[in-house]
Order: sequence, then C-alpha cells, then structure tokens
Amino acid sequence: FSDSMLLNDKERMRFHIYPNRLLHGVNYAEINFFPETFKSFSGFTVFYWIGKSVLWIKDGKQKLPDAIHVDYVLVSNRSVRSLNELTRKVSFSQLILDSSNSTWYSKRIVEEASTKKIPIHSVLDQGAFVVTM
Repeated sequence: FSDSMLLNDKERMRFHIYPNRLLHGVNYAEINFFPETFKSFSGFTVFYWIGKSVLWIKDGKQKLPDAIHVDYVLVSNRSVRSLNELTRKVSFSQLILDSSNSTWYSKRIVEEASTKKIPIHSVLDQGAFVVTM
C-alpha cells in the first residue's frame, strides 16, 4: 500500500522505494489504484481491502462521523488525543499505531488501550503489523 503522493513523487520513489525493491529481489511491481475502495476526507481515509475495512486517521483535526464500524483503526501523527473520543464514534476490532507516532505517545495510548481492553499493536514496539488474508 502507498498513498498517491508517494507514488507520484518520482524522486522519493527513486531514492527510497526502488533500492528496497532491488535489495529484496523484486523485479516487477504492479501499481493499482482503487479509487472506489479508498475514500479520503479531511484528516482521515477509509479503505477496504479483501473484505477488511480500515480507518486511517492522519490528522488530529479530523471530524469523524458519529457512528462508524471498521475492522482496523490506523493512527498516524499523534492524531487521536484520547481513546474515549475515538471509541465514542468508532467501533473497531484492532487499533494500530504506526511509526509516525512518538515513543511517549505510543506508550500512553498503549497503556490507555490496555486499561480499556482494546486490542492494540504499536509498530514502534512490536514491528510491522501483519494480517494473513
């Protein structure tokens, strides 16, 4: 997965992505855009992939709808202040903190999630989040 801004930035692709592909023996990569499964809004994106739904929260100023159900919530850039706010509007099965979040933020949210018995995965602490489909 990649956002369109990265895919359209030829210099970043050349510097970051292509060497990684070479290192791992990837000699062909197909780039598909699925605009019907990706819906972007101010501060967040909702997308569907192989029957799973993901709410990707990218900005703390987002205005989430009042009732949304997704399989995964992906939090970037310290964009959720409190899990109380999030769980009032969103029901989900798994919370994922990506590596754009600071260590102290991730630790605070992990502690809050554990007290609320919310399944959470912090990429900073646990590495890549992998789902077998």
